[in-house]
Amino acid sequence: MTKNTNHKDFLDYTKKIVNHPNYADLPGKKNPEGHITWVRIEKPSPVRSLWWDNKIKLLKVNSRADVARLIHPKELSGFKPCSICGKKLSIFYIYPNANILKKLNQMSDHKFAPYDKDIYEIIDILFSENNEFIHKIKNIFKINSDSNDVTYIKDQIKKTHTDQNKKGTLSCGVMSNAPDRLDGFHTYNSCCRAVKDKGRHKSNMSSYSRDRRAYEFWSDGDFVLANNMMGQFHSYKKDFKCPEPKCKNIGKPSPDHVGPISLGFIHRPHFRPMCSACNSKKNNRMTLSDIKSLLEDEKKGIPVVSWHSKFLWDRLKNKVDTNEKSKILSRLMRKNMHHTLSLFAYINELKNGYDFLKKFLNTDYCNNKYKFINFSPENTGNLKIVKNKLEASQCHKDNPNDTIILKSYSNAKTKEKSKNDYIRISFEALKEYAKKENRKISLKFLEIYKKERKDLYLLISEGLNREGLEKLKSVLNLISSKLESEFK
Repeated sequence: MTKNTNHKDFLDYTKKIVNHPNYADLPGKKNPEGHITWVRIEKPSPVRSLWWDNKIKLLKVNSRADVARLIHPKELSGFKPCSICGKKLSIFYIYPNANILKKLNQMSDHKFAPYDKDIYEIIDILFSENNEFIHKIKNIFKINSDSNDVTYIKDQIKKTHTDQNKKGTLSCGVMSNAPDRLDGFHTYNSCCRAVKDKGRHKSNMSSYSRDRRAYEFWSDGDFVLANNMMGQFHSYKKDFKCPEPKCKNIGKPSPDHVGPISLGFIHRPHFRPMCSACNSKKNNRMTLSDIKSLLEDEKKGIPVVSWHSKFLWDRLKNKVDTNEKSKILSRLMRKNMHHTLSLFAYINELKNGYDFLKKFLNTDYCNNKYKFINFSPENTGNLKIVKNKLEASQCHKDNPNDTIILKSYSNAKTKEKSKNDYIRISFEALKEYAKKENRKISLKFLEIYKKERKDLYLLISEGLNREGLEKLKSVLNLISSKLESEFK
Protein backbone atom coordinates (compact mmCIF):
# COMPACT_ATOMS: atom_id res chain seq x y z
CA MET A 1 0.00 0.00 0.00
CA THR A 2 1.73 3.21 -1.13
CA LYS A 3 1.23 6.63 0.43
CA ASN A 4 -0.32 8.15 -2.66
CA THR A 5 -2.79 5.35 -3.32
CA ASN A 6 -5.43 5.94 -0.68
CA HIS A 7 -7.05 8.84 1.17
CA LYS A 8 -5.33 9.92 4.39
CA ASP A 9 -8.42 9.20 6.52
CA PHE A 10 -8.53 5.68 5.16
CA LEU A 11 -4.84 5.12 5.93
CA ASP A 12 -5.44 6.30 9.50
CA TYR A 13 -8.39 3.92 9.69
CA THR A 14 -6.27 0.94 8.57
CA LYS A 15 -3.77 1.61 11.36
CA LYS A 16 -6.57 1.70 13.94
CA ILE A 17 -7.95 -1.61 12.71
CA VAL A 18 -4.58 -3.37 12.60
CA ASN A 19 -3.78 -2.28 16.17
CA HIS A 20 -7.24 -2.94 17.59
CA PRO A 21 -7.66 -5.87 20.03
CA ASN A 22 -10.59 -7.28 18.01
CA TYR A 23 -8.13 -8.22 15.25
CA ALA A 24 -5.17 -9.10 17.51
CA ASP A 25 -5.02 -12.75 16.43
CA LEU A 26 -5.85 -12.15 12.75
CA PRO A 27 -2.90 -13.68 10.82
CA GLY A 28 -0.99 -11.97 8.05
CA LYS A 29 -1.76 -8.36 8.98
CA LYS A 30 1.71 -7.26 7.89
CA ASN A 31 4.28 -8.50 5.39
CA PRO A 32 7.92 -9.26 6.27
CA GLU A 33 8.83 -5.61 5.56
CA GLY A 34 6.33 -4.45 8.15
CA HIS A 35 3.78 -2.99 5.71
CA ILE A 36 0.06 -3.60 6.25
CA THR A 37 -1.26 -6.33 3.94
CA TRP A 38 -4.78 -4.96 3.73
CA VAL A 39 -5.71 -6.64 0.43
CA ARG A 40 -5.24 -10.34 -0.31
CA ILE A 41 -6.63 -11.18 -3.76
CA GLU A 42 -3.83 -12.26 -6.06
CA LYS A 43 -2.48 -14.58 -3.36
CA PRO A 44 -5.42 -15.60 -1.17
CA SER A 45 -4.57 -16.45 2.43
CA PRO A 46 -6.04 -19.77 3.66
CA VAL A 47 -5.19 -18.87 7.26
CA ARG A 48 -7.16 -15.64 6.97
CA SER A 49 -10.15 -17.53 5.58
CA LEU A 50 -9.93 -20.03 8.44
CA TRP A 51 -9.79 -17.15 10.96
CA TRP A 52 -13.04 -15.69 9.61
CA ASP A 53 -14.77 -19.07 9.50
CA ASN A 54 -13.73 -19.83 13.08
CA LYS A 55 -15.20 -16.49 14.12
CA ILE A 56 -18.52 -17.52 12.55
CA LYS A 57 -18.64 -20.52 14.87
CA LEU A 58 -17.37 -18.60 17.92
CA LEU A 59 -19.84 -15.74 17.53
CA LYS A 60 -22.65 -18.08 16.42
CA VAL A 61 -23.57 -16.10 13.32
CA ASN A 62 -24.27 -17.10 9.72
CA SER A 63 -21.62 -15.40 7.61
CA ARG A 64 -18.32 -13.57 7.44
CA ALA A 65 -20.28 -10.38 6.79
CA ASP A 66 -22.02 -10.83 10.16
CA VAL A 67 -18.63 -11.30 11.80
CA ALA A 68 -17.21 -8.16 10.13
CA ARG A 69 -20.04 -6.03 11.52
CA LEU A 70 -19.91 -7.57 14.99
CA ILE A 71 -16.17 -7.12 15.53
CA HIS A 72 -15.96 -3.67 13.93
CA PRO A 73 -14.67 -1.38 16.75
CA LYS A 74 -17.59 0.15 18.67
CA GLU A 75 -15.75 3.46 19.01
CA LEU A 76 -16.01 3.91 15.22
CA SER A 77 -19.83 3.75 15.48
CA GLY A 78 -20.06 1.57 12.39
CA PHE A 79 -18.44 4.09 10.04
CA LYS A 80 -15.58 3.50 7.61
CA PRO A 81 -13.87 6.11 5.41
CA CYS A 82 -13.70 5.52 1.66
CA SER A 83 -10.21 4.77 0.39
CA ILE A 84 -10.75 7.09 -2.57
CA CYS A 85 -12.61 10.20 -1.33
CA GLY A 86 -12.44 9.71 2.45
CA LYS A 87 -16.20 9.99 2.93
CA LYS A 88 -17.34 8.04 6.00
CA LEU A 89 -20.30 5.74 5.43
CA SER A 90 -21.95 3.17 7.66
CA ILE A 91 -21.33 -0.56 7.42
CA PHE A 92 -24.98 -1.08 8.42
CA TYR A 93 -28.13 -1.07 6.30
CA ILE A 94 -29.40 2.45 6.98
CA TYR A 95 -29.40 4.20 3.58
CA PRO A 96 -32.49 4.25 1.34
CA ASN A 97 -31.91 2.36 -1.90
CA ALA A 98 -32.68 3.99 -5.25
CA ASN A 99 -36.39 3.06 -5.27
CA ILE A 100 -37.04 4.15 -1.69
CA LEU A 101 -35.08 7.36 -2.21
CA LYS A 102 -37.19 8.14 -5.27
CA LYS A 103 -40.39 7.73 -3.24
CA LEU A 104 -39.04 9.93 -0.45
CA ASN A 105 -38.10 12.67 -2.90
CA GLN A 106 -41.49 12.49 -4.60
CA MET A 107 -43.36 13.06 -1.34
CA SER A 108 -41.46 16.27 -0.49
CA ASP A 109 -39.60 19.20 -2.01
CA HIS A 110 -36.29 17.70 -0.92
CA LYS A 111 -33.83 16.11 -3.28
CA PHE A 112 -32.06 13.68 -1.01
CA ALA A 113 -28.92 12.32 -2.66
CA PRO A 114 -27.75 8.71 -2.39
CA TYR A 115 -25.73 8.00 0.76
CA ASP A 116 -25.94 11.64 1.88
CA LYS A 117 -28.31 11.01 4.78
CA ASP A 118 -29.55 7.81 6.36
CA ILE A 119 -33.25 6.93 6.61
CA TYR A 120 -33.48 8.01 10.24
CA GLU A 121 -32.04 11.46 9.50
CA ILE A 122 -34.43 11.79 6.55
CA ILE A 123 -37.43 10.88 8.72
CA ASP A 124 -36.45 13.52 11.29
CA ILE A 125 -36.21 16.16 8.57
CA LEU A 126 -39.55 15.26 6.99
CA PHE A 127 -41.35 14.90 10.32
CA SER A 128 -40.09 18.30 11.56
CA GLU A 129 -41.71 19.92 8.53
CA ASN A 130 -44.99 18.01 8.35
CA ASN A 131 -46.08 15.14 10.59
CA GLU A 132 -48.38 13.90 7.82
CA PHE A 133 -45.29 12.45 6.16
CA ILE A 134 -45.24 9.73 8.81
CA HIS A 135 -48.25 8.01 7.19
CA LYS A 136 -46.40 7.77 3.89
CA ILE A 137 -43.29 6.48 5.64
CA LYS A 138 -45.38 3.75 7.28
CA ASN A 139 -46.77 2.74 3.90
CA ILE A 140 -43.32 2.58 2.31
CA PHE A 141 -41.96 0.32 5.05
CA LYS A 142 -45.23 -1.61 5.53
CA ILE A 143 -45.61 -0.73 9.22
CA ASN A 144 -49.05 -1.86 10.35
CA SER A 145 -49.63 0.21 13.45
CA ASP A 146 -51.90 3.05 14.57
CA SER A 147 -48.98 4.74 16.28
CA ASN A 148 -47.62 7.89 14.65
CA ASP A 149 -44.82 8.33 17.14
CA VAL A 150 -41.67 8.98 15.15
CA THR A 151 -39.44 7.16 17.66
CA TYR A 152 -41.64 4.06 17.44
CA ILE A 153 -41.62 4.20 13.61
CA LYS A 154 -37.83 4.43 13.50
CA ASP A 155 -37.52 1.56 15.98
CA GLN A 156 -39.74 -0.59 13.76
CA ILE A 157 -37.67 0.22 10.67
CA LYS A 158 -34.48 -0.61 12.53
CA LYS A 159 -35.89 -3.88 13.80
CA THR A 160 -37.39 -5.13 10.54
CA HIS A 161 -35.18 -3.50 7.89
CA THR A 162 -31.77 -2.52 9.28
CA ASP A 163 -31.16 -5.35 11.77
CA GLN A 164 -32.70 -8.04 9.57
CA ASN A 165 -31.20 -6.64 6.35
CA LYS A 166 -34.55 -6.88 4.59
CA LYS A 167 -34.03 -6.84 0.83
CA GLY A 168 -35.39 -4.12 -1.38
CA THR A 169 -35.42 -1.25 1.14
CA LEU A 170 -32.17 -0.12 2.75
CA SER A 171 -28.54 -0.39 1.69
CA CYS A 172 -25.26 -0.28 3.55
CA GLY A 173 -22.63 2.30 2.68
CA VAL A 174 -19.86 -0.30 2.64
CA MET A 175 -20.17 -3.79 1.18
CA SER A 176 -18.63 -6.74 3.03
CA ASN A 177 -15.55 -8.35 1.51
CA ALA A 178 -14.01 -10.87 3.89
CA PRO A 179 -11.40 -12.31 3.80
CA ASP A 180 -10.03 -10.35 0.81
CA ARG A 181 -9.89 -7.16 2.91
CA LEU A 182 -8.40 -7.15 6.38
CA ASP A 183 -11.43 -5.59 8.13
CA GLY A 184 -13.90 -7.57 6.02
CA PHE A 185 -15.14 -4.58 3.99
CA HIS A 186 -14.41 -3.08 0.58
CA THR A 187 -11.71 -0.42 0.59
CA TYR A 188 -13.94 1.95 -1.39
CA ASN A 189 -17.42 2.82 -0.18
CA SER A 190 -20.68 2.99 -2.13
CA CYS A 191 -19.99 6.65 -2.87
CA CYS A 192 -17.15 5.68 -5.23
CA ARG A 193 -17.98 2.09 -6.06
CA ALA A 194 -19.46 2.83 -9.49
CA VAL A 195 -16.26 4.71 -10.41
CA LYS A 196 -13.67 2.36 -8.94
CA ASP A 197 -15.27 -1.01 -9.63
CA LYS A 198 -15.42 -1.53 -13.39
CA GLY A 199 -18.01 -4.23 -12.93
CA ARG A 200 -20.30 -1.69 -11.27
CA HIS A 201 -20.17 0.92 -14.05
CA LYS A 202 -23.66 1.96 -15.14
CA SER A 203 -23.10 0.52 -18.60
CA ASN A 204 -22.43 -2.88 -17.03
CA MET A 205 -24.85 -2.67 -14.12
CA SER A 206 -27.78 -1.88 -16.41
CA SER A 207 -27.75 -5.48 -17.62
CA TYR A 208 -26.49 -7.09 -14.39
CA SER A 209 -28.80 -9.14 -12.23
CA ARG A 210 -28.38 -12.00 -9.80
CA ASP A 211 -31.29 -13.88 -8.32
CA ARG A 212 -29.98 -15.06 -4.96
CA ARG A 213 -32.98 -17.37 -4.65
CA ALA A 214 -31.32 -19.72 -7.12
CA TYR A 215 -28.56 -20.20 -4.53
CA GLU A 216 -30.82 -20.08 -1.47
CA PHE A 217 -33.16 -22.75 -2.84
CA TRP A 218 -30.35 -24.91 -4.23
CA SER A 219 -31.74 -24.65 -7.73
CA ASP A 220 -30.41 -26.58 -10.71
CA GLY A 221 -29.71 -24.89 -14.03
CA ASP A 222 -27.28 -22.45 -15.64
CA PHE A 223 -27.86 -19.59 -13.20
CA VAL A 224 -25.37 -17.36 -15.03
CA LEU A 225 -27.38 -17.53 -18.25
CA ALA A 226 -30.67 -17.07 -16.40
CA ASN A 227 -29.31 -14.11 -14.41
CA ASN A 228 -28.00 -12.47 -17.58
CA MET A 229 -31.40 -12.91 -19.17
CA MET A 230 -33.02 -11.21 -16.17
CA GLY A 231 -30.57 -8.36 -16.56
CA GLN A 232 -31.76 -7.83 -20.12
CA PHE A 233 -35.34 -7.44 -18.88
CA HIS A 234 -34.28 -4.91 -16.26
CA SER A 235 -32.25 -2.82 -18.70
CA TYR A 236 -34.82 -2.81 -21.52
CA LYS A 237 -35.32 0.80 -22.63
CA LYS A 238 -38.28 0.68 -25.01
CA ASP A 239 -41.95 1.00 -24.05
CA PHE A 240 -43.39 -2.29 -22.93
CA LYS A 241 -47.12 -2.90 -22.51
CA CYS A 242 -47.97 -5.57 -19.96
CA PRO A 243 -49.65 -8.50 -21.78
CA GLU A 244 -51.66 -9.60 -18.73
CA PRO A 245 -55.47 -9.36 -19.16
CA LYS A 246 -57.04 -6.18 -17.74
CA CYS A 247 -53.60 -4.60 -17.19
CA LYS A 248 -52.75 -1.40 -19.04
CA ASN A 249 -49.36 -0.67 -17.47
CA ILE A 250 -46.59 0.54 -19.74
CA GLY A 251 -43.01 0.51 -18.50
CA LYS A 252 -40.09 -1.82 -17.87
CA PRO A 253 -40.80 -5.53 -18.32
CA SER A 254 -40.43 -7.78 -15.29
CA PRO A 255 -39.32 -11.41 -15.84
CA ASP A 256 -41.74 -13.92 -14.32
CA HIS A 257 -40.29 -17.38 -13.81
CA VAL A 258 -42.30 -20.05 -15.59
CA GLY A 259 -41.81 -22.43 -12.70
CA PRO A 260 -40.77 -20.42 -9.57
CA ILE A 261 -37.39 -21.12 -7.97
CA SER A 262 -38.99 -21.07 -4.50
CA LEU A 263 -41.17 -24.03 -5.52
CA GLY A 264 -38.18 -26.14 -6.52
CA PHE A 265 -38.03 -25.34 -10.24
CA ILE A 266 -34.86 -24.71 -12.21
CA HIS A 267 -33.45 -21.20 -12.57
CA ARG A 268 -33.40 -21.11 -16.36
CA PRO A 269 -33.73 -18.43 -19.05
CA HIS A 270 -37.44 -19.02 -19.59
CA PHE A 271 -39.46 -16.04 -18.40
CA ARG A 272 -42.88 -14.63 -19.13
CA PRO A 273 -42.68 -10.83 -19.48
CA MET A 274 -45.15 -8.75 -17.48
CA CYS A 275 -45.15 -5.52 -15.47
CA SER A 276 -43.63 -5.57 -11.98
CA ALA A 277 -47.06 -5.02 -10.36
CA CYS A 278 -48.54 -8.11 -12.03
CA ASN A 279 -45.42 -10.13 -11.27
CA SER A 280 -45.56 -9.15 -7.61
CA LYS A 281 -49.28 -9.92 -7.42
CA LYS A 282 -48.76 -13.37 -8.94
CA ASN A 283 -46.01 -14.12 -6.42
CA ASN A 284 -45.06 -17.84 -6.55
CA ARG A 285 -48.47 -19.18 -7.50
CA MET A 286 -48.53 -21.11 -10.76
CA THR A 287 -51.36 -21.00 -13.26
CA LEU A 288 -52.65 -23.80 -15.46
CA SER A 289 -50.90 -22.04 -18.35
CA ASP A 290 -47.60 -22.29 -16.44
CA ILE A 291 -48.08 -26.01 -15.86
CA LYS A 292 -48.85 -26.63 -19.53
CA SER A 293 -45.78 -24.64 -20.57
CA LEU A 294 -43.57 -26.64 -18.21
CA LEU A 295 -44.97 -29.93 -19.51
CA GLU A 296 -44.40 -28.85 -23.11
CA ASP A 297 -40.76 -28.08 -22.32
CA GLU A 298 -40.34 -31.47 -20.68
CA LYS A 299 -41.70 -33.15 -23.82
CA LYS A 300 -38.91 -31.37 -25.71
CA GLY A 301 -36.37 -32.89 -23.33
CA ILE A 302 -35.81 -29.63 -21.39
CA PRO A 303 -35.36 -30.11 -17.61
CA VAL A 304 -37.69 -27.80 -15.68
CA VAL A 305 -37.49 -28.89 -12.03
CA SER A 306 -34.52 -29.31 -9.67
CA TRP A 307 -33.53 -32.85 -8.76
CA HIS A 308 -34.69 -32.57 -5.14
CA SER A 309 -38.22 -31.47 -6.12
CA LYS A 310 -38.70 -33.74 -9.11
CA PHE A 311 -40.18 -36.55 -6.99
CA LEU A 312 -43.29 -34.54 -6.08
CA TRP A 313 -43.53 -32.83 -9.48
CA ASP A 314 -43.60 -36.19 -11.29
CA ARG A 315 -46.34 -37.46 -8.98
CA LEU A 316 -48.67 -34.49 -9.48
CA LYS A 317 -47.90 -32.73 -12.77
CA ASN A 318 -50.38 -34.74 -14.85
CA LYS A 319 -53.18 -34.34 -12.30
CA VAL A 320 -53.49 -30.59 -12.77
CA ASP A 321 -56.30 -29.53 -15.11
CA THR A 322 -57.61 -26.29 -13.53
CA ASN A 323 -56.17 -23.07 -12.15
CA GLU A 324 -57.39 -24.06 -8.71
CA LYS A 325 -55.41 -27.31 -8.83
CA SER A 326 -52.41 -25.30 -10.05
CA LYS A 327 -52.60 -23.28 -6.83
CA ILE A 328 -52.80 -26.47 -4.77
CA LEU A 329 -49.74 -27.86 -6.56
CA SER A 330 -47.93 -24.56 -5.92
CA ARG A 331 -48.69 -24.82 -2.21
CA LEU A 332 -47.49 -28.43 -2.01
CA MET A 333 -44.32 -27.73 -4.00
CA ARG A 334 -43.55 -24.88 -1.58
CA LYS A 335 -44.20 -27.18 1.35
CA ASN A 336 -41.88 -29.74 -0.21
CA MET A 337 -39.13 -27.10 -0.43
CA HIS A 338 -39.57 -26.36 3.29
CA HIS A 339 -39.01 -30.03 4.13
CA THR A 340 -36.09 -30.32 1.70
CA LEU A 341 -34.30 -27.27 3.10
CA SER A 342 -34.95 -28.44 6.65
CA LEU A 343 -33.33 -31.75 5.74
CA PHE A 344 -30.38 -30.01 4.07
CA ALA A 345 -29.96 -27.66 7.05
CA TYR A 346 -29.73 -30.62 9.41
CA ILE A 347 -27.33 -32.50 7.11
CA ASN A 348 -25.10 -29.40 7.01
CA GLU A 349 -24.62 -29.72 10.78
CA LEU A 350 -23.42 -33.34 10.52
CA LYS A 351 -19.87 -34.54 10.27
CA ASN A 352 -19.05 -34.65 6.51
CA GLY A 353 -22.41 -32.96 5.84
CA TYR A 354 -20.89 -29.88 4.20
CA ASP A 355 -18.83 -31.96 1.76
CA PHE A 356 -21.83 -34.15 0.96
CA LEU A 357 -24.07 -31.17 0.12
CA LYS A 358 -21.40 -29.22 -1.73
CA LYS A 359 -21.47 -31.81 -4.52
CA PHE A 360 -24.96 -30.59 -5.45
CA LEU A 361 -23.61 -27.13 -6.33
CA ASN A 362 -22.47 -26.88 -9.95
CA THR A 363 -19.75 -24.22 -9.87
CA ASP A 364 -18.80 -24.89 -13.52
CA TYR A 365 -21.57 -22.53 -14.64
CA CYS A 366 -19.48 -19.69 -13.20
CA ASN A 367 -17.02 -20.23 -16.08
CA ASN A 368 -19.60 -18.86 -18.51
CA LYS A 369 -20.22 -15.30 -19.55
CA TYR A 370 -23.02 -14.22 -21.87
CA LYS A 371 -23.73 -11.20 -23.98
CA PHE A 372 -27.14 -10.55 -25.54
CA ILE A 373 -27.63 -8.81 -28.84
CA ASN A 374 -30.91 -7.40 -30.13
CA PHE A 375 -32.88 -8.44 -27.05
CA SER A 376 -36.67 -8.13 -27.01
CA PRO A 377 -38.85 -9.32 -24.07
CA GLU A 378 -41.52 -10.58 -26.49
CA ASN A 379 -38.96 -12.68 -28.39
CA THR A 380 -37.11 -14.61 -25.68
CA GLY A 381 -37.92 -17.99 -27.20
CA ASN A 382 -35.83 -17.29 -30.28
CA LEU A 383 -32.39 -17.37 -28.66
CA LYS A 384 -29.25 -18.62 -30.39
CA ILE A 385 -26.04 -19.53 -28.60
CA VAL A 386 -22.72 -19.08 -30.38
CA LYS A 387 -19.24 -19.96 -29.20
CA ASN A 388 -17.12 -17.06 -30.35
CA LYS A 389 -17.25 -13.51 -31.72
CA LEU A 390 -16.73 -14.59 -35.31
CA GLU A 391 -19.72 -16.93 -35.19
CA ALA A 392 -21.76 -14.25 -33.45
CA SER A 393 -20.97 -11.64 -36.08
CA GLN A 394 -21.75 -13.99 -38.95
CA CYS A 395 -24.90 -15.28 -37.27
CA HIS A 396 -26.14 -11.75 -36.62
CA LYS A 397 -25.37 -10.79 -40.20
CA ASP A 398 -27.36 -13.71 -41.55
CA ASN A 399 -30.24 -13.34 -39.08
CA PRO A 400 -30.35 -9.68 -37.99
CA ASN A 401 -33.74 -10.04 -36.31
CA ASP A 402 -32.75 -12.96 -34.11
CA THR A 403 -31.71 -12.66 -30.49
CA ILE A 404 -28.14 -13.89 -30.18
CA ILE A 405 -26.08 -14.89 -27.18
CA LEU A 406 -22.34 -14.44 -27.31
CA LYS A 407 -20.62 -16.95 -25.06
CA SER A 408 -17.14 -16.27 -23.71
CA TYR A 409 -15.15 -16.94 -20.57
CA SER A 410 -14.54 -14.55 -17.70
CA ASN A 411 -11.05 -14.16 -16.23
CA ALA A 412 -9.83 -16.56 -13.56
CA LYS A 413 -10.19 -14.11 -10.66
CA THR A 414 -13.80 -13.29 -11.48
CA LYS A 415 -14.68 -16.96 -11.98
CA GLU A 416 -13.17 -17.92 -8.64
CA LYS A 417 -15.01 -15.15 -6.79
CA SER A 418 -18.30 -16.13 -8.43
CA LYS A 419 -17.82 -19.74 -7.39
CA ASN A 420 -17.01 -18.76 -3.82
CA ASP A 421 -20.07 -16.46 -3.65
CA TYR A 422 -22.29 -19.24 -5.02
CA ILE A 423 -21.13 -21.72 -2.39
CA ARG A 424 -21.11 -19.18 0.45
CA ILE A 425 -24.65 -17.88 -0.18
CA SER A 426 -26.05 -21.39 -0.57
CA PHE A 427 -24.70 -22.55 2.79
CA GLU A 428 -25.48 -19.28 4.56
CA ALA A 429 -29.09 -19.77 3.47
CA LEU A 430 -29.14 -23.20 5.15
CA LYS A 431 -27.77 -21.77 8.39
CA GLU A 432 -30.40 -19.04 8.31
CA TYR A 433 -33.09 -21.59 7.51
CA ALA A 434 -32.13 -23.62 10.56
CA LYS A 435 -33.35 -20.73 12.73
CA LYS A 436 -36.73 -20.34 11.08
CA GLU A 437 -40.00 -21.48 12.55
CA ASN A 438 -41.02 -23.30 9.38
CA ARG A 439 -38.03 -25.58 9.84
CA LYS A 440 -39.41 -26.65 13.21
CA ILE A 441 -42.74 -27.41 11.54
CA SER A 442 -40.92 -29.43 8.88
CA LEU A 443 -39.01 -31.44 11.46
CA LYS A 444 -42.31 -32.42 13.10
CA PHE A 445 -43.54 -33.55 9.70
CA LEU A 446 -40.33 -35.51 9.13
CA GLU A 447 -40.67 -37.38 12.42
CA ILE A 448 -42.76 -40.01 10.61
CA TYR A 449 -39.57 -40.93 8.73
CA LYS A 450 -37.39 -41.01 11.83
CA LYS A 451 -35.73 -44.36 11.08
CA GLU A 452 -35.03 -43.48 7.42
CA ARG A 453 -33.53 -40.14 8.44
CA LYS A 454 -31.40 -41.77 11.12
CA ASP A 455 -29.98 -44.18 8.53
CA LEU A 456 -29.37 -41.25 6.16
CA TYR A 457 -27.51 -39.19 8.77
CA LEU A 458 -25.35 -42.18 9.73
CA LEU A 459 -24.30 -42.83 6.12
CA ILE A 460 -23.37 -39.18 5.58
CA SER A 461 -21.49 -38.91 8.89
CA GLU A 462 -19.44 -41.95 7.93
CA GLY A 463 -18.56 -40.39 4.56
CA LEU A 464 -20.48 -42.96 2.51
CA ASN A 465 -21.64 -40.42 -0.06
CA ARG A 466 -22.94 -42.77 -2.73
CA GLU A 467 -25.06 -44.72 -0.28
CA GLY A 468 -26.06 -41.47 1.40
CA LEU A 469 -27.28 -40.01 -1.88
CA GLU A 470 -29.47 -43.01 -2.59
CA LYS A 471 -30.92 -42.88 0.92
CA LEU A 472 -31.54 -39.12 0.58
CA LYS A 473 -33.44 -39.72 -2.66
CA SER A 474 -35.47 -42.39 -0.89
CA VAL A 475 -36.38 -40.00 1.94
CA LEU A 476 -37.33 -37.24 -0.51
CA ASN A 477 -39.50 -39.71 -2.40
CA LEU A 478 -41.25 -40.70 0.85
CA ILE A 479 -41.91 -37.02 1.58
CA SER A 480 -43.40 -36.54 -1.88
CA SER A 481 -45.59 -39.59 -1.33
CA LYS A 482 -46.97 -38.11 1.87
CA LEU A 483 -47.60 -34.72 0.21
CA GLU A 484 -49.29 -36.39 -2.75
CA SER A 485 -52.01 -37.58 -0.39
CA GLU A 486 -52.82 -33.91 0.34
CA PHE A 487 -53.55 -33.17 -3.30
CA LYS A 488 -57.32 -32.91 -3.52
